[in-house]
Amino acid sequence: VRLAFRQEISDPPFAKLINVAFRGRKETLVRDYALELKNLLAKIVPPGIELIGPAPLPLYRLRGHFRWHLMLRGGDVESLQTVLRSALAQLKRKVQVRFAIDVDPITIL
Repeated sequence: VRLAFRQEISDPPFAKLINVAFRGRKETLVRDYALELKNLLAKIVPPGIELIGPAPLPLYRLRGHFRWHLMLRGGDVESLQTVLRSALAQLKRKVQVRFAIDVDPITIL
């Protein structure tokens, strides 16, 4: 049943997923940085790649950090990585916000 549900909603292993998780001590900076990446991605994402978010993570505040995430979903990981690399190359780094990239995450907490 669980595998059938994953297929129905196009989650791994039936599609590829990249999760970009952002964290920082100031919520507005974290949220705005995630939105900035989404806006860059929205300009270049080809058909067949879906942008999801950004949204707060389930454990949205953890150890004094606010956490948001953005996901890309598509058919092959190479296409997702190419689009993400291109957007990240244009993204101005913010010292106050860190991010981590997880390909086909097992869980999103």
